[in-house]
Amino acid sequence: MDPGQNLESQEVKLPRMKRWAPYVCLFVLYVTSRLVYFYFGIQFDTRPLSYFWQFIDPVLLRTRLVESLWYLHSQPPLFNFFLGMVSRFQGHVALVCSLVYVGLGVLMAFSVYAMLRQLSLSGRLAFLLTGLFVVSPSCVLYENWLYDTFPVAALLTFSAYALYRHLVGKTCYWSCVFWSLLALIVATRGTFHIAWFGLVLALLILFDKPSRKKTIRAALLPFLFCFGLYVKNWVLLGLFSTSSLLGMNFWVMTGENLPQAELQRSVNAGELSQLSLIRRFSPIDAYPKEYREVNPFSDVPVLTQTRRSTGETNYNHFSIVAISRQYLRDGLNVARKHPEAYAKGLIRSTTVYFLSSSDYALLEPNKTAIARINRLFDRACYGKIPVRWAQLSGRPVFLFILVGLPLVTVYAFAVGVKGKSVSREQRVLILYLVLNVVYVAGVSNLIEAGENNRMRFVTDPMTIPLVGLFISRTWAVALKLKAAFVRRIADGCAWR
Repeated sequence: MDPGQNLESQEVKLPRMKRWAPYVCLFVLYVTSRLVYFYFGIQFDTRPLSYFWQFIDPVLLRTRLVESLWYLHSQPPLFNFFLGMVSRFQGHVALVCSLVYVGLGVLMAFSVYAMLRQLSLSGRLAFLLTGLFVVSPSCVLYENWLYDTFPVAALLTFSAYALYRHLVGKTCYWSCVFWSLLALIVATRGTFHIAWFGLVLALLILFDKPSRKKTIRAALLPFLFCFGLYVKNWVLLGLFSTSSLLGMNFWVMTGENLPQAELQRSVNAGELSQLSLIRRFSPIDAYPKEYREVNPFSDVPVLTQTRRSTGETNYNHFSIVAISRQYLRDGLNVARKHPEAYAKGLIRSTTVYFLSSSDYALLEPNKTAIARINRLFDRACYGKIPVRWAQLSGRPVFLFILVGLPLVTVYAFAVGVKGKSVSREQRVLILYLVLNVVYVAGVSNLIEAGENNRMRFVTDPMTIPLVGLFISRTWAVALKLKAAFVRRIADGCAWR
């Protein structure tokens, strides 16, 4: 089959039942695998609701949701809005969340399979790759953990499918769906900055020239929604971002890699502030009083309470905006004066990025329940080998991630840029997938160290089509080389 041939035109010739059969089989596989994992002890983990600092106080979620969302600055508001809605189901929060996450998981699985077929992979290979992801421990563990990682992965994956449908059909409906999904992602995860929205828009303007005007019109309202979130925080708190914690995250990449004696010397020399001697994410009372002396929000609990009703520190306190901003200044000073400290942070973040996404402590106790399955999958599909980054992090090496992920990403980028033997629609889809993989890798590894493999999971479903593209094309080349070799042998025998 010609890789550039429009899949839509092929599928329309197939009987309806045959077109839907793979999706029915995927659904059966999804449900069956979840029942098996449930048998092994997997349960939906709602514990983060009580102690994760990214979440609004559970009491405020139930009693002052709208006000708390309006003044939320530590995170974008959408996931906390979801938490506020499900908190209404007292005693059934885990069940409601589980149903929502399973629905998102099925949507994600269908989207991955559809993208593989849209890139001209055979139905068998597309089903195999999608099935491996669906039954993987990483997918199951994040699906049963109350955080925004799995929903964002599902929304991002579905956005790629919506993009292709827009490119093929040129309908306003799918274009609006695509840009609305991007807006939801910006409103859910701070990693996806409004600049990311702009990068995607630039990509489509550059490579989908016939639809430039339609693209800009469809993107306008979702962009204004995202921009409004930034303006709201700027007006209220002087913060042009959906998350105020950039400085605290960046500090771990720089200042926390310096010895305490060097930090003290830098403070005495006036190079760093007193904050550099205080560990990030300390209790609010541990920071200097001047950061919380002037309180312009005395009647807003989400900004003024130093501790939540559960006893955890409230990092949405109004003082955190100034504290995190100072950590950012200090972190940038450390990076300039001690580049080796930042280099150490980059090595650590990159090392963690290439670990299995299930190698994450907060996924316990579900991870323990399926430890044997997880070990088997890590070795068979991620290429885990008994070698450790002894000088870097003491973590194991996952060879297929370490070598395979950069390889398929670079290969897909080359295919997308050259545009040979692919349709324009396939080309844009490939470049969109690559953009997201590279964006998440770059942003997460440059400013955060410690949870980079969790951050990578958001783009793991988008990596599957890139893997499929690489396998199908290299296999086709191998078959051509084999055929050429056989012809040469045959010609040699005939000459004799």
